[in-house]
Amino acid sequence: MAEEPKPPTSDSFDAAPSLERYPTPRRPLLPKLGRTSRQRKIYICLFVTSVSLAIFLPILFLVIVPKIAQANINGSKLTLSSASISKATSSSFALSSQGFVEDAGSIDATISFVDGTVDVTWTGSGTNGTDVPLARILGMPDLVVKGAKGDLAIKDANVQIVDTAAMTKFARFMMLGADFEWRLNGKAQAKAFGMTIKGLTMDKTVKMKALNGLRNISITSFDLPRNDPAGGIQIVTTTLMDNPSPMTIELGTIEFSVSFEGATVGTLSAKNVTLVPGANSLPLSGRLLTGTTPTALKALSQMFTSYIAGQPANLTVTGTNVVPPSGAADWLVKGFQGIPLSVSLVPPVPQKLISDIKLGDMDVAFSPNDPSGLSAAVSVGSLTATFKSPLAFPLKINQVQQRITITSASTKEDIATLEAPTAEADGDSTKGTLSTKVAGGTLKAIPGKNAQFAEFMKGLLTGDTVPFPLKGSSTVQAATAAGVVTISNVPIVDSPTVKGMNSLRNIRINSVAIKGGSQAGIQLEIGTILGNPSQISLSGLGEITFDMVFQNQKVGTVSLPDTGIKRGENAITATALFNPAPDSADALAAGKVMLTNFLGGRTSTITINGTPQSGRIGSLAPALATLSIPTTLNGIQPTLIQSTTLSLNGVLGTIISQTASVTIALTNPFDAPFTLVSLDSTIKSSGQTIAAIESQTVSPAFTLQGKTSGSTPKIDLKLQINGAAITGLFQAVGGNLLVDVTAEMRVRVGSYETTIAYAQNGVRTSLGSLF
Repeated sequence: MAEEPKPPTSDSFDAAPSLERYPTPRRPLLPKLGRTSRQRKIYICLFVTSVSLAIFLPILFLVIVPKIAQANINGSKLTLSSASISKATSSSFALSSQGFVEDAGSIDATISFVDGTVDVTWTGSGTNGTDVPLARILGMPDLVVKGAKGDLAIKDANVQIVDTAAMTKFARFMMLGADFEWRLNGKAQAKAFGMTIKGLTMDKTVKMKALNGLRNISITSFDLPRNDPAGGIQIVTTTLMDNPSPMTIELGTIEFSVSFEGATVGTLSAKNVTLVPGANSLPLSGRLLTGTTPTALKALSQMFTSYIAGQPANLTVTGTNVVPPSGAADWLVKGFQGIPLSVSLVPPVPQKLISDIKLGDMDVAFSPNDPSGLSAAVSVGSLTATFKSPLAFPLKINQVQQRITITSASTKEDIATLEAPTAEADGDSTKGTLSTKVAGGTLKAIPGKNAQFAEFMKGLLTGDTVPFPLKGSSTVQAATAAGVVTISNVPIVDSPTVKGMNSLRNIRINSVAIKGGSQAGIQLEIGTILGNPSQISLSGLGEITFDMVFQNQKVGTVSLPDTGIKRGENAITATALFNPAPDSADALAAGKVMLTNFLGGRTSTITINGTPQSGRIGSLAPALATLSIPTTLNGIQPTLIQSTTLSLNGVLGTIISQTASVTIALTNPFDAPFTLVSLDSTIKSSGQTIAAIESQTVSPAFTLQGKTSGSTPKIDLKLQINGAAITGLFQAVGGNLLVDVTAEMRVRVGSYETTIAYAQNGVRTSLGSLF
């Protein structure tokens, strides 16, 4: 049997035989076009692909694509860059937010939420590890993703609260915490490739900064303008509140209580408040409450003290109520209530309440137990000042306690302190006046400043208008509509002046009485009027002794008793000791002239000079040493000689011997005994010498007790026989002879012996006996 021809191979295509050489084959199972092996393969592939697509495409779109979409959602990151809560009610609020999604995969899609609903759960911090359902967002907008990114814009979405207690707790945490986390969960679907992919889930946690206790709060303006009709004092303030969160919260009306040092002192409120991210300037108003307890009044006192002193007063402002514009929202109210906010009330500068101080009459009393004089009791009869409160509400001061430091006007260094106890006061901020006094104050030199303190006292004694620089503080008790408060450390800085003693230059001598004499000198009692032109009085000085100077020579001392120096004229009975130095011819000569002037009715200008040893008060020594007070000492009327009586040794004997004797009737003008020891005298009539007593010792010495009269023993007289003498003798017979006597007397006052020159005109002379 002949073999059937083989089909041509690829190697024989070029030399393939004609078809006619082969018999017609049997009908193949595939169409003709598939008769070749290659064709069969192609058709098989197409068949398999069709079957695969028929199986895979449903799997792709029904299984794989949703999983990819869900994976893209799961791998994406959702961020809320801002959020706003408004229109709060007890069961809902409106939420607006701006956000974005990233890393959302390569499929562009529009993601929508089934029924526009997303559940909001509080997670993370503040939840104790348990997610807390809070609310459900209704009307969540679609999220369009392109290029793996998309923007989310929520506009006034209605948020229904599902757990009021949980929302209250969250609201409080949002106010106080540093950050919080929301878990947003909802059923979603995506549109991509012209188809809708259902059954997706959006479950994202977003983290946002919370309000962190609103810690950065400052007061930019503060005033207490007037009393409040409801009691207390109105508060008007502007507060700058920094919100570190991207949250905007519409609060409406907010109310606070204000406390200081643990006591409630006031209330504040603001209306139409919407807290936005960043700086918020809130105008607040309210009132300081009337303090009804010691704790409240103490807190108010300290708050005023800090403000006046320019020191911050750290207040605690605690939320008490919120009234949103849409009505009551219990969760927001309870979340806001009790939240403490720390606020520092800082005044712009330390406030100067008291200025333009004027000091009235001042009494300075030194202690007899402290000869240093570095401490003295001080009283000021009146102290007035301008009183200006930095706050506008009425303030009345009824008591003042002062702690003052006195400074040197020249060196500006602190030299003394003046502590004044509490004194009644009358201060009115509406009138701008303050008056008080200092009673029982203590003036003390600062240790180490003794010399400067003495210089200050010297200024008071020797100056005319004396600066009195002072600084320090006062504690005032003030009546306000919020109660009676005590404001401490009220600063005082001023430089009032006082009228000084001007070196006590106005001194008059009204009377002089010679009271006695001793080996030390003649003792005088001098009635003086010491003029003190100042507003200062001094007491406790002890005895003050000055040098008595005449013709530039010290002729004695003058001592003022321990009577003090009052304001105005001081009638003082001084004691003096007349005792020119016996070893100084100049001093003795000056003393003789002064005593002669005194006995002869003439005026002597003397000077009262101080010395470092003038007083017992050490701090006054420099002042007393500079005093040099001029005054005049008026003499007594020259009535020492009342009359004289001549005794002749017979007319012829007298003419031949030109001698006679005289008896002198004397009156002692002193209170002390006066003794005439010797006498040297010239007697004139009508200008011509008619007789003389030549250095004759009175024997026995003639003594008159104080304020008595008597006649001396006969004293030899040398006559000059001339016409005047003869005429005088005839006149003497009738008792009509008037003579002028000049004499140098050696006298003793008490036991102090001295020489005086004396002259007296018109002494009546009579003739006693011829034999």
